[in-house]
This record gives sequence, C-alpha cells and structure tokens, in this order.
Amino acid sequence: MNYYQYHRNPVFGKPRYHFTFWAVFIIYEVAVSYSYSGGFAPVVDYVTAYTLNISLFYIHSNLFCRVLTEKAKPIPFIIGLVLIEIMVYLGVKYLLGEAYKISGIENDKSLDNIEGFIRNGTWRAFYFIGLSSAFGFSMVAESLRRKTADLELNALMNEKERLHNELTLLKSQIDPHFLFNSLGLVHNKVAKYSREAGEVVLLLSDMMRYALETPGYDNKVALGDEIQHVRNYIKLNQHRLDKPVYVNFDINGKIDGDRIPPLILLTLVENAFKYGETTDSRQPVRIVLESNSEEIIFKISNHKKLNNSGTGIGQDNMVKRLGKTYGDRFSFKVYDIDNIYAATLTIQKDELLYN
Repeated sequence: MNYYQYHRNPVFGKPRYHFTFWAVFIIYEVAVSYSYSGGFAPVVDYVTAYTLNISLFYIHSNLFCRVLTEKAKPIPFIIGLVLIEIMVYLGVKYLLGEAYKISGIENDKSLDNIEGFIRNGTWRAFYFIGLSSAFGFSMVAESLRRKTADLELNALMNEKERLHNELTLLKSQIDPHFLFNSLGLVHNKVAKYSREAGEVVLLLSDMMRYALETPGYDNKVALGDEIQHVRNYIKLNQHRLDKPVYVNFDINGKIDGDRIPPLILLTLVENAFKYGETTDSRQPVRIVLESNSEEIIFKISNHKKLNNSGTGIGQDNMVKRLGKTYGDRFSFKVYDIDNIYAATLTIQKDELLYN
C-alpha cells in the first residue's frame, strides 16, 4: 500500500479529523499569542500565515514519505529537502511581508530586522516540518503495518488452501484405495463361481485405476498405457453385450517413448461403441494407430447404428483438450458419409516429445 492512500487509513483518510486538528491548533496558538501580546493580529495575517504553514506541512509530509519509502538511503535526501523547503518558506514569507507593506496592511514589522526574520522564520519552518515529519512517519508506519497484516493474512489463506488441497488429495487417494480393495474382495468372491464375472471385475478395476491415476509432469501418459486402456474397454464391452464384438485394431510403428493426454483415444473408441455397429462381422470397427518419426496418427471408422442421435459432446471436449495441450500442432478430421463414420486424429511427434 502506498503511503499517500489516505482512503484506506481510518484516521489519515478522513478530512474531518484534519479540519478538527487544525481548528484546535490555530485556536490554541492564537490564544497563547493573545496572552503574551494582549491583542490580535489582522485576520488576513492569520489567514496567510496559517495557509503557508499548513501548506508546508502537507507538502513536506508527502515528499518526506516518498523519500522514506522509495530511497535506499533517505537521510541525505531528507536533509536536502528540509533545506530547500526552509529557503522556499522564507522566500514566500518575505514576499508576503512585502505585499503587506505595499497594500498598507499592518504587520509585526519583522522585515525591518532581517536577522530576526530569518531566525524566527527558520524556527517556525522547522516547527511545522517537525510536525509534518512525525505525521508522515506515522503514515509510513501505518502503511507498513497494514501491508504486513495483509501479507500475514495472505500467508494464512495460502496455508489454509494448501492444507485443504492436501486433505482433498488424501481423501482422493483414500477413496480409490478403498474402492480398489473392495473390487479385489468382490473379485475373490465372484471368481469362485464365475470366471467371466471375475474377469469383468478385474477389467473394471484396471480401467478405474487408469482413469483415476494422476498424469505425469507433462499431464500426459504413455501411449502404450492408453492403448491398453482401449483394449480393456473393448473387452469390457464384449462382456456387456454378451455377444461377439468385431474390432480390427492394428498398430504400425514403434510407440515406445510416445506420450499423449489420457483418455483421448478412448473418447473416439467409446463413440464407436455408443453410436456405431460393433456386432456385425461384415462391418467391423476398424482402428489403425501409426507412429512414425514425425507424428502419431489414429484412425477409426465404423458403420452407424440406425436412428443414431449422437451429440458429439465428448469429441468437442476432446478437441478442446488437445487445443490447450498442442495449440495448432494437431488436426482432427471427421468423415460422416451416409452410414459410415470415420475420424482421423493427427498429432505432431516433435510436440509430443518436447512440449
């Protein structure tokens, strides 16, 4: 927080406190002066004198605070500032005295004694500069206090958020752990009576484990793991449909070291099972994955079911995820002709390796 942001300070930011202070201060000084001299000076003398003094007060406080907060070694600057302010103060005060003479206003005739004028004027300037410095220092101290309080509050909030995240992470780790243990128990019980049911439980457990695993530092997984997840999904649907599922899945090239965002390929395969024909041996789902030195290409095609009403939301989300990861270094093309649906996903390999 800047020192001059009065609006954030409950005392410095309210003009009524300033007006009250100066009213009391002026009344006090005028009363003391009257007790010594037994009379009052002309009103214009009070107006000009206190206008000059109060102006010096606020000008110095702002400059003082700026120097104090912005300079690594403020003392030399403050000394120079005070000397300049005193000279300007004496100069303005002298000009006002001369203006009194020209206009015929009665004053204290202090200009008749230059030495006394300089001495008294310097003391008066020091007086208000001292008050102003104390005020400015208070502003800086209050600003630093508030800034420290804000930093401490932010630190506490960050610590609270960190603890909350850690607790959430622990819960997310405990819950799947409990789930997988439960699935293991179910598998042990079910496998005694049905080998097929036991296999389904294992497939489901493996798929859920993969879906819940945290991706690597690059938010990607090994391409081989994604392929295995797709194969598990195909096997699971084989059991679900209780009839043969016809899928031709070919892999060309080496996939070692290739990485992609998780569940990208599964989205396309899932759409094929949801909206396509998968149980006709004459019309199998065709999947081809090719990995070469430059890119990874994933192609999938299937015959559409009758009354297909797919919305394509899954594919839209997939494209958005790919866009955030690869920018314009991927392409996704869809071919929807009559009863045939085909899609081709191409990801540039150098982006995969170095992104």
